[in-house]
Amino acid sequence: MPSDPKATLGMRVRLLPDAYIRLLIPPNKWTGTIDAVRQSETGNPTEYLFHLDEKFHEPDEEAEFYVREEEIERCAP
Repeated sequence: MPSDPKATLGMRVRLLPDAYIRLLIPPNKWTGTIDAVRQSETGNPTEYLFHLDEKFHEPDEEAEFYVREEEIERCAP
């Protein structure tokens, strides 16, 4: 990824597995990692399997779900 953030303006930057991200949708305080990427061949947006940090979920709750690129942002771990 370029070091100058302006270099990526207007570009779609695909996130890779193990990227540390934050949700932009409620609850937007949640953070976690990307475990997998799936892209439809029918033109649907790329989706990322989001694995929620342990501190945000109960042991009996689902900790993984798919999110779209516009719902997340990369953040520092």
